[in-house]
Amino acid sequence: MRRSEREIKDYKLLENLLKQGEVIHLALADAPYPYLVTVNYGYRDDALYFHCASQGRKIDLLKQDPKVYFQIILRNELVRAESACRWTTKFTSVCGEADAVIQESHAEKRKALQIIMGHYGLHDSEFTENMTKNMLTVKLNIVSLSAKSNEE
Repeated sequence: MRRSEREIKDYKLLENLLKQGEVIHLALADAPYPYLVTVNYGYRDDALYFHCASQGRKIDLLKQDPKVYFQIILRNELVRAESACRWTTKFTSVCGEADAVIQESHAEKRKALQIIMGHYGLHDSEFTENMTKNMLTVKLNIVSLSAKSNEE
């Protein structure tokens, strides 16, 4: 990281940022260009979770290559100045690499959905097999994390 003074290294702070985010941007391998998609998520125990349809481009790509890159932007504020060269952005973001595991059993989907809903403040949600039969959940096992902040 070129601007090392902006790097967040403390794992507890990194974990706290993962708990605060609202959406995650996922970069998936595709040809001739990568595929980028934004999803809601939940975080627990070094893993991110999201849900999706059981068919489609996202799932097809994850089956071909489960390695993903992700980004969570927690703050992004343009700061204007009198001189163009003095403009800046106040930001905090977390990026990382993860290995995706597609979850197909009702028990896995139920747990993942509870983590996702808990992330947004709705705890103790129940999900029946009928509710989960036409969807999948994906667990992203975090391999690496980095974070930067330009907030003072």
